[in-house]
Amino acid sequence: MRRLRAAAVLMCALVTASCTPPSHIAKISDDFGVCMRADRGTTYVKTADGPDYDVGVLTIGQIKVDVYIGYSVGFKGGDWSKVKKPNEGFVLLGTQVKGDRKKTMLGHRRQSRGPIIVLFDGPNDARISSVLERQDFIVDCDRSG
Repeated sequence: MRRLRAAAVLMCALVTASCTPPSHIAKISDDFGVCMRADRGTTYVKTADGPDYDVGVLTIGQIKVDVYIGYSVGFKGGDWSKVKKPNEGFVLLGTQVKGDRKKTMLGHRRQSRGPIIVLFDGPNDARISSVLERQDFIVDCDRSG
């Protein structure tokens, strides 16, 4: 009975692993050391960089989302109290819905460089929100600490 159960668990794991699309880490900002864990069909194109920010467009499937990466942003509702200590990674600071648009703000308090913000501005769509608000979607790839 145990062998049969173990074989069934192994079979389920193999089927699940073969159906799960692979993801890879892609750098979206050299200046700020920000990467994303991109699934198949997700792309990012940097469109501009300023003195203390980068701007780009994230495409998930057919849906485009504007992206701002930098030190400060005009956004009401960001709650930095969720970031308990430096270097714990990016956390969801807040969302803001206006009409059919939704802004999603993530923050990361780095010890060496101060807080980094990633702001997404795109359609208010549950499929997009499930990607953008996923805890491991935006990751720190800054090597300076």
